[in-house]
Amino acid sequence: MSSLSNKEVLIILDNVKDSDQPLLEAVCQGYKSHSRESKLIITTTHKHLLENRVDWIFEVKQWDDSKSIELPSLKAFEESIPAKPYEILVNKVVKYAGGIPLALNQVFMLSYLLRFACRTAMSRNSGRKSRFSILMTQYFVQLEQELNNLEGIDLRECKELEELPDLSEAKRLRWCVKAERHLNSLQHVSVKGCSNLRICVSSDLIENLDLSNTKVEKLDKSIGKLLKVECLILEGSRVKHIPKELSALKLLKKLKHLYSGLEIDKHQLQGLFNGLSSLQILHLKDCSHLFEFPDNIDSLSKLRKLRLDGSNVTWLPATIKCLQELEILSLNNCKFLETLPELPSSIKEFSADNCISLESVSSLNTLATKMVGKTKCISFNNSLKLLAGHTLHSIMESIHSTMVSAVSSNVTVRSYTIDVHSYNYNSVEVCLPGDTIPKQFAYKTEKSSSITIELPESPSNFLGFIYSVVLSPRHGREKHGAKIQCEYNFAGGKNSSWEDITISELNSYHVYIWYDPFLTDKILGQYGPSFHLKFSVATDTGN
Repeated sequence: MSSLSNKEVLIILDNVKDSDQPLLEAVCQGYKSHSRESKLIITTTHKHLLENRVDWIFEVKQWDDSKSIELPSLKAFEESIPAKPYEILVNKVVKYAGGIPLALNQVFMLSYLLRFACRTAMSRNSGRKSRFSILMTQYFVQLEQELNNLEGIDLRECKELEELPDLSEAKRLRWCVKAERHLNSLQHVSVKGCSNLRICVSSDLIENLDLSNTKVEKLDKSIGKLLKVECLILEGSRVKHIPKELSALKLLKKLKHLYSGLEIDKHQLQGLFNGLSSLQILHLKDCSHLFEFPDNIDSLSKLRKLRLDGSNVTWLPATIKCLQELEILSLNNCKFLETLPELPSSIKEFSADNCISLESVSSLNTLATKMVGKTKCISFNNSLKLLAGHTLHSIMESIHSTMVSAVSSNVTVRSYTIDVHSYNYNSVEVCLPGDTIPKQFAYKTEKSSSITIELPESPSNFLGFIYSVVLSPRHGREKHGAKIQCEYNFAGGKNSSWEDITISELNSYHVYIWYDPFLTDKILGQYGPSFHLKFSVATDTGN
């Protein structure tokens, strides 16, 4: 404001609310330094915000009924008086807007028109399913009314349309017309949940395209011309083929697909990977036709999340270790996966649950070594072939190294000021098939779920605790889910408990191992010669 002092300016603050008071106060104070010819205009529905701040207040007068009806009628029907079938609808709009001109201009929205048109079409076509479209000529506002009977939307004249409203409740929506030419201004298209939708609109400016849970079966080759697209969601759609033209989307950051009928192979993925240099999130879940992954996955240098759950891949290429931004790798239910290569050191969440063919895993020593202030999660739940041979022993050694690395890192962090240390803590959670506590644990018990731990004489020699329990299959079958619970107490001290690891369905005995630095802090705060731990499994219902 100071740079504009002594200059003639026009300042308009529109729709000021209570939460805007600091801004309002600052602008009013700064306005005093401007020339007398300057003007400050404030619009608000909260009159008290203007008291003692402005020279005069102008209250907008409500229009009478006849004038109020004229504006929406002209906008919708190009007539000053609505036709008789629409009189009731227009009267509702006028009543809703309260006769305020701006409200009438903006609130004469499709929600009322849409509701009326749906019912009208149904009544005119009693006894058979109705098909109709609604021509939208200016702009959308949020559709808040019933969309249950909407089957089509015609957007051919919506030249300034920038965003579609929420159509998730339009379960009968079958088409969103594809104009003769792309819409010039549309940037966001979400028809998520329109389970009958088969044809959708497109635009040169689209940045986000969400077709999830629709019946869209095909992506047109013209999608390669939508060069601004950053997000493409196809989860739950029926898209069987991903056109090679998709590789032209250099700005695409997120691609999600979940459909067992997707027909894509190693060669097609190779072509896509060569072009999608900005991709950060890739989900190809339940892709039963996907058996191999291409070696050029390392060309996706910015990839952060890779989910291949339910695919039929048998192995991953060694080049995956080059993805130094990859944080999440999920291979759940990949029932044909046999071997895992060395993984990137950036991974913080790795899951290979129900991989019933998995029997060979490369060293996990480097897993998540670069993380700071995160939880490292490693899960091989129900991947029972790992029980055979030397693989499980190798995994256990790697996990122990990962745990020790986290503990050592947190000891250093704990030496910092108390205000910031917890933000930089690392914690670790692991699930493996097996029925034996790892040999590295100094305190063990097989006859009870309780154990007493002797502590060092000085807290300065205390690094922390790594915990491990073995659970039987019945512990993973609680109807409402369950967690491992631990209760601890010092001699003569108060009891304290916490819930930690979530348990999923188990097909055999499993070993859970975890490291919780926050519990270590609690123990340090109540330091004594020993303390007692008791483990149990608690359901979400408290049982």
